[in-house]
Amino acid sequence: MIRGGWRGSTRLQTLPRNWRAIRQQVLARAGYQCQHVRYDTGKRCTSRANQCDHIGERNNHALDNLQALCEYHHLRKSSSQGGRANARNHVADPVKHAGLL
Repeated sequence: MIRGGWRGSTRLQTLPRNWRAIRQQVLARAGYQCQHVRYDTGKRCTSRANQCDHIGERNNHALDNLQALCEYHHLRKSSSQGGRANARNHVADPVKHAGLL
């Protein structure tokens, strides 16, 4: 059963068969603490990590390309990436003002 953000996604099929083991290793390596570091203070988030996130290339499942994040920081990162992708794919549609026709 696919839940939450996975619903409608084909992303699950691109993960390696041993993804659950890799995910568990990443979370354990971080001590189940979010690895997000605040830019303004340099302090690490103190929330419990329950997400395994790709740092760079999303098809590179090497341990050095994976980090543990809390749900909040993972959602923020994913939302930001989605917004940037949407902006890149957006084609400007010039609307003419009725007064200029």
